[in-house]
Amino acid sequence: MARRRVASHCAASLAKSDFPKMPSVRATKAKRRMPARNGVRRPDLRPPKPAAKPLRPKQSLAEAAPTIATDAVAMLLTCWQETLAHNSAESVHKLRISLRQLRVVLRVFSRADRAGQLKQLQRDLGALARQAGRQRDLDVMLEVMVRPLHQAGPSVDLNTLIDELERARERAQKTFATELGGAEAVTLQQQVQSLPAHLSSGFKADAKDARIGKWARRNLRRRWRNLKRQAGDFEALDAHEMHEMRKSLKKMRYAFELFRSFWPKAVGNTFLKRTQKLQSTFGYLNDVENAKSLEQWLGAAGREPELERAIGFVTGVHTERAQNARRKIARQWHKLCATEIAHALSGH
Repeated sequence: MARRRVASHCAASLAKSDFPKMPSVRATKAKRRMPARNGVRRPDLRPPKPAAKPLRPKQSLAEAAPTIATDAVAMLLTCWQETLAHNSAESVHKLRISLRQLRVVLRVFSRADRAGQLKQLQRDLGALARQAGRQRDLDVMLEVMVRPLHQAGPSVDLNTLIDELERARERAQKTFATELGGAEAVTLQQQVQSLPAHLSSGFKADAKDARIGKWARRNLRRRWRNLKRQAGDFEALDAHEMHEMRKSLKKMRYAFELFRSFWPKAVGNTFLKRTQKLQSTFGYLNDVENAKSLEQWLGAAGREPELERAIGFVTGVHTERAQNARRKIARQWHKLCATEIAHALSGH
């Protein structure tokens, strides 16, 4: 009975866009200045101060969008600074997440953008995310896929493979650090910093007065419909289809997090936890597919007999484990579809 009341509340909220009040967005507490490089102080790219007032469901898009963007901008600039300083696996991972979050903000409001600047900024950030992805893929391959097998004492020697992956990761780190600290990257940072101001004045006349509650409802419903369309016959999805669905699931999750305060806390937490579990399983299956390309990643070194044996061993172990994950993933998807929010977004 309680579950039915919650589902009814969610559906009514979507129908009327009468969401609870959203709390104010606070900037993260972190050092705001970019580090000096070669003795030259980089531009002051401190995140703009967030709006003092909390968002309201009936607030206009032009008022609400800058507040929503402020936190994503602050997180990206902080992670950018951390990666420039350390360029560790953890910092690159955080940077990729912050890039995804801001790109979702851009997607959410791109239809209202008068000059089309949001789409261009989204493309530029996407290019940076792909560069970070190369290093991140090597981090995952080394620390998640190979090194744990080596520590378990396999029958095949993995030392040479680990050495080659470490060298490849070092090359990727140097390349990414050069891109991240270059002049084009500084310009991109400045564009990101000015995003909240652009969102307050750059919307089309027929969109700037739209209510944020209704905008959120339409956006989330559209994303959920797209996700269900991609799922289709879930058990029959191939690797490429699952990869595309995984990307859509990420976008759905980050878009929902922008508006999660529109929902009862427990209901939102359940939806997010099930989304994260499914995303994690998708991620592992994607890593297993990437492992099949290890020889290509390592170039000529991958053709050495010792490396070929090591790569074959790693691929074989994870392919077998992936079969168990593949059986689990369908259950996770059906559990996600059974949540109150999924029913509300489907119009039930």
